[in-house]
Amino acid sequence: MPRLLILSIAALGACTGGPPNDERCEGNFEIQSAEDMADITVCETITGMLTIFDQDWLTEVQLPELVSVRELSIHENDALVSLDGFSNLTGMDGLSLHNNDALISLDGLSAAVITDYLRVSNNSQLGNVDGLSALSGLTQWLEINDNDVLTNVDGLSGVTTVSHLLIRGNPALTDMTGLSNISMVGGTVMISGNNGITSSGLTALVAIEASAASCDRWPDDELEEVCGLRIDNNPQVADLNDLASLVSIDGDLLIQDNERLANLDGLAKLTSARSVTVWNNAELADLNGLSGLTSTDAELWIQENDKLTNLDGLANLSTVGDWVFIGKNNTLSDISGLSELNTVGGYLKVWDNPSLCETTATSFAAGVDVSGEVDIQGNDDC
Repeated sequence: MPRLLILSIAALGACTGGPPNDERCEGNFEIQSAEDMADITVCETITGMLTIFDQDWLTEVQLPELVSVRELSIHENDALVSLDGFSNLTGMDGLSLHNNDALISLDGLSAAVITDYLRVSNNSQLGNVDGLSALSGLTQWLEINDNDVLTNVDGLSGVTTVSHLLIRGNPALTDMTGLSNISMVGGTVMISGNNGITSSGLTALVAIEASAASCDRWPDDELEEVCGLRIDNNPQVADLNDLASLVSIDGDLLIQDNERLANLDGLAKLTSARSVTVWNNAELADLNGLSGLTSTDAELWIQENDKLTNLDGLANLSTVGDWVFIGKNNTLSDISGLSELNTVGGYLKVWDNPSLCETTATSFAAGVDVSGEVDIQGNDDC
């Protein structure tokens, strides 16, 4: 167990102030026993972090005086069923709830306004997040991950802005309408590995402003790969029509491993993205939803889309700031959609497209000003 977790509550913080209904408790507090919990029942304000970790005896929390806490972390409490004992809690900077196997409700947090971050993950019995209805905006991240029986995110309907939005690995999740009021994301949107959803629910989303600074603040290595919009491994998503309001991505666009996705038409208003990756979407027939793009600052990657026959949706693309890779698209026979592409800042590779004539690929590459290597190979010998 880490050293921090074995410190006594007296070492982590101390309560000071007046009567119990006006108690200010300074510092960080970690609950190690029922006695520790009893010691802070007088606290109205906790200036630091309150951590409740790995307490198998704990079935409920009773902190009726607590009104505000800087950060609240509740994790790995196997018997904890509800958070009703936080009914007077109205404010905190951050909330992390994870690996609480018996937790079924967040209703005790219904009055709590969270300003910075929210993480709800690996709570195997949590069916909804209705208790988070007081949320409106988060300056850092909102993360809902790996909750086995979570069916909807209706409790997030008050959220309009967030820095990072990550909804990942919730196998029973089918209803994403709780995200329908989010209009701006300041970093990354990641909708990944949700087996039951048919859409992202982001009908109001207009812009993703994924600055390097905002992505660097997120403690997740995956954001080093994609900081922008990432929709991957959602097997029931057939279209992106819910994203019809999206105009700009100041970051990366990645659409990958969505086996039923047939088109990108919902991205028709999109005019900018730093990079574009469309990879391994088995039913994707065209890229027409990308017709508003005229340039990318970084790469263009089109790979392993078995039913993609042409690149006509990229007809307005004239400049790619870094490299271009078009590879292993089994039925791709026509790349004339890239006829306006005149500048590539890195390499240009067209590989292993069995329905595309090698001579067509070579002729296309000859008409582009490429700063790096040009590599045409493994296409059809016709």
